[in-house]
Amino acid sequence: MAGRERVGAMWIRKSQKGTKYISIQIGDKRYVAFMNSNKSTTKSPDWIVYEQDQQNQPVKKQEGEKPTIEISEDEL
Repeated sequence: MAGRERVGAMWIRKSQKGTKYISIQIGDKRYVAFMNSNKSTTKSPDWIVYEQDQQNQPVKKQEGEKPTIEISEDEL
C-alpha cells in the first residue's frame, strides 16, 4: 500500500501435532500466536501471542503468571 511502511510479516503454520498457529516477525523480534482455547466471553481475545527468544522458544513468564496455552518444542 502506498505511504505505508512494512514493519513485519506473519505466516500461518501447523505444528507436528496438528495445532494451527501464526508465526510473526516484527523487526528482529519473533512471536508465535495460538487460538485462545479458553475464550469465555466476546471480550476474551481470539488469539494469544507469546514472544520467542533467539532459539525460537517462548519466553518464560514471570513468577505467578501462567500462560493460557503450553507450548512445547515439538509444537514449533
